[in-house]
Amino acid sequence: MALMDNIGSLVGALMQPDQNQEGQELAKRADVDSNNFSKIASLGLPLLLQGINRNTQDSSGLESFNQALNQHQERNNYDSLSQFAQNVDTQDGDKILNHVLSGEKKEVSSGLANRLGVDGQSVSRVLAILAPIVMKYLADQKREKNLGAQDVHHENQNVLQEVIRQVQQQNGSSQSGFGMLGGLLGLGNDSNKQQKDSGLLGDVFNLFK
Repeated sequence: MALMDNIGSLVGALMQPDQNQEGQELAKRADVDSNNFSKIASLGLPLLLQGINRNTQDSSGLESFNQALNQHQERNNYDSLSQFAQNVDTQDGDKILNHVLSGEKKEVSSGLANRLGVDGQSVSRVLAILAPIVMKYLADQKREKNLGAQDVHHENQNVLQEVIRQVQQQNGSSQSGFGMLGGLLGLGNDSNKQQKDSGLLGDVFNLFK
């Protein structure tokens, strides 16, 4: 059974934890307050999807990811996101992060922590919770839509774009009004234009500009 009917519902649960039991449970599991959880999730979710997108550009990476989704179809078959939240496997999450972020794991965690004003360990714990959720969501989509490997790649790209749109919408940010998210990224602020981020983190921030 799919954890969420659509990615918008999932983004809402992650970014508004005070308004739903699932988000509260996930924040509790990450040992962070709900405000910090939502901030980390707002960038952590597109970060993971962009990392997957980067790793599936070639045929070997795509096939490896496709097989990983096949395996996750058989795991964590809970009836709801609430049930999943109570049983999320953070050890599996760490393994996923090692694959998705590769050698950038430490750099990504510290970079997000600096931008968001939280400690690196909090970022790492939240990412380890988000990673299994992302994999489960994509695995559900693969099963329900009967997607082949190349279709999986396109689906991930579509999900990433929708997540960016949803995050911007829920943060009240747009090209003309940058909102909270724009403040975090330095959008529309000349004093922050000198702050540059390389690698995967830079790629994700560029998606919001």
